[in-house]
Amino acid sequence: MSLPDSSGITGGFSTVTRARTLSEWTPEPFAAWAAAEPSPFVGLVHLRAAHSPFGDGSPFLPPGGLHPDILKWQAGMPRMGSGVTPIWSEDTDPHRWLLERMKRDPLVAEQLSLAYDSSIHAADRDFGRVLDALDRVGRLDNTIVVAVADHGESLPGHKDRLERGVLHIPLLVRVPGGSGRSVPDDVSQVDVVPTLLDLANLGAPGTVDGQSLVPLLRGEAMPARPAFSQSITRDAAGVVIRREAIVSGGLRLVQFDDTRWDIEEESAGAVRRTNRRTAETDALHAQLQELGADTWVPAGPKPPVAEELRKQIQQSGYW
Repeated sequence: MSLPDSSGITGGFSTVTRARTLSEWTPEPFAAWAAAEPSPFVGLVHLRAAHSPFGDGSPFLPPGGLHPDILKWQAGMPRMGSGVTPIWSEDTDPHRWLLERMKRDPLVAEQLSLAYDSSIHAADRDFGRVLDALDRVGRLDNTIVVAVADHGESLPGHKDRLERGVLHIPLLVRVPGGSGRSVPDDVSQVDVVPTLLDLANLGAPGTVDGQSLVPLLRGEAMPARPAFSQSITRDAAGVVIRREAIVSGGLRLVQFDDTRWDIEEESAGAVRRTNRRTAETDALHAQLQELGADTWVPAGPKPPVAEELRKQIQQSGYW
């Protein structure tokens, strides 16, 4: 766990352990707790490696091989538990600075992708360490394991744009005795809870969004349905910036406001941006409006946050 207790993420858990830095993290406390807990149990491991300012480029580049502009950007970004004060002044946006450098030098953009790949590699390694630790204590073969991300990335770190790289996230489900398969269907994070309840032979309350993905895990077909996403942020003046997206098959439609759309078509792995409206995109837009009609938050000033809490959240990369 890397977020502070005051973030609310620890609510409902009987035992919480945390690492001050990424290098100090180990899965052993979680595995020891799982070994001592009577079945059934629910545990959460919050892996934070795949987060800005990303990795050092290894194993794709030699140590110190990243472009100097990326190293400067990384030095100016808050890193969990580092104790290092960012070099950026309060009126400087490090993301915007790096974007300008990426426009000037294609190598900066290329190596930023390698830095991100490096952090994904580290997250994959840490996930493997969790599975190995559960195996060592004899709990892997009777534990359902789910790995999911909250979002992807639109480099150098604008996760609110709802581009394909932000919306297309991993969802891995390991069920004891199950067989591996890759499922191309559009699914959503809201499907995780009903899926876990179904696997545990528990009924999902009627208020739970989403649906169980157990049929897909069994290799059965499920009716196609779109996946809905929403981003609500505020600018420096506290004005609400709202975006919604809906994905269905090879189409992704993002609505920025009542008049501006962004449409992407994907076919055979190639993505093409277009503003061409068809009956299909109009139907998708109508679904998007219906799904998002009751989810907007009212505009207004940014709520006050205690300075110490703001620093804790920023140190974890979520401010």
